[in-house]
Amino acid sequence: MPLQYKGETGDKGDIMNYQKLMTDSLTALLDGKESLKCSFFAILLQGTNFYSGYWGLSDNNLLGAVLTFSGTEVSYTIKVPLEIKKVKIRKSLFPKQYIVKIKFMEGKSCKLRVPLKAYQIEKQKENFEFFCKELTDKSI
Repeated sequence: MPLQYKGETGDKGDIMNYQKLMTDSLTALLDGKESLKCSFFAILLQGTNFYSGYWGLSDNNLLGAVLTFSGTEVSYTIKVPLEIKKVKIRKSLFPKQYIVKIKFMEGKSCKLRVPLKAYQIEKQKENFEFFCKELTDKSI
C-alpha cells in the first residue's frame, strides 16, 4: 500500500504534512546501512510528461518518490545507483528554479526541475545545493 497522509486537524482544518511524507517515503527505500543525506521536492521531466515528487540521496543511490496528482500519496518509488557519467545544472526559464540533467553510466538520463522554495518543505534550497555538490563530485 502506498504511503498516504490525510493530515491532522488544526485551527485551519486538515493540514497536509508534506515534510513527513517526503521523509518517510525516501527513508523507506534505504537499507540498514544507508542514511538519507538530503531530500527535496522536484518535478521529473520525461519528454512531454511531468511528475512531481520527492528526491534525495543516500550514500550510493539516487532516491525518488513520485506523487499522485493530488500530492497526498506516493504512487511509486525508485532507487538508482549513483553511477553518473555527467551532470548539467542550469537556471530554468521559470524564476528561482533550476534544471538538473543527470546522465547515468547505463540507462536513460534524468531531468529534474527544482524550485528553490517548496510549500511546507524545510531546507529545500540548502538540500538542493548539497545535492548538486554531491552529484558533481560523483560524476566523471
